[in-house]
Amino acid sequence: MIFASINVQGDIIDRFEVLVKKYLTSPETLMSNFKQTIIGEQGKVIDEMSGSIMIQKPNKLRWHYKKPYEQILIRNDNRFISYDVDLDSYIIRDVDTLKLNALKVLLNNDQKLLSEIEYLDVYEKNGILWAHLLYLGQSNESFKFTLGFQDNALSKMLIKDSLGQNMVIDFTDLILNPDINSTLFDIDRLIESLSKNISKS
Repeated sequence: MIFASINVQGDIIDRFEVLVKKYLTSPETLMSNFKQTIIGEQGKVIDEMSGSIMIQKPNKLRWHYKKPYEQILIRNDNRFISYDVDLDSYIIRDVDTLKLNALKVLLNNDQKLLSEIEYLDVYEKNGILWAHLLYLGQSNESFKFTLGFQDNALSKMLIKDSLGQNMVIDFTDLILNPDINSTLFDIDRLIESLSKNISKS
């Protein structure tokens, strides 16, 4: 029974690694809708947001919150901008000042990603293939996260946010390698358009 259990877990890890290659390391671009849920220490839902995400590897991201309020987050290499649409204001930051652990996984196009992941637990439940993982990157950085695959597609990501709260991201309508207009990641272009709007008003 012990050997059977080991073999079953080995088979699950093999399936999981195929899916990680397909969804995390192989695609050059990725597009998806998402729902983001923040869960507090007592297991209560603190906040829910939804929107869309676009990725152009290795380091370009557009994270667009649409509900309950509209906010656009763009990463372009080492630059990062947070634009609040309702307030019509933005903040520019250096990526190194932010805790963006999830992005290090989603934006990674290095085939070494698999060697930097340690499996803490893998199992299948209710049709979802789950894996609790430990990421061991450069400069001794490490963080834990969980991935869920349903119907052989990336469907869930569980991480800790910058405040230490549990964040659950549900992906829907995920598309691999779509054509994405690179100007959507252009921070200077966004700032220029905002400046023009301000001058007109």
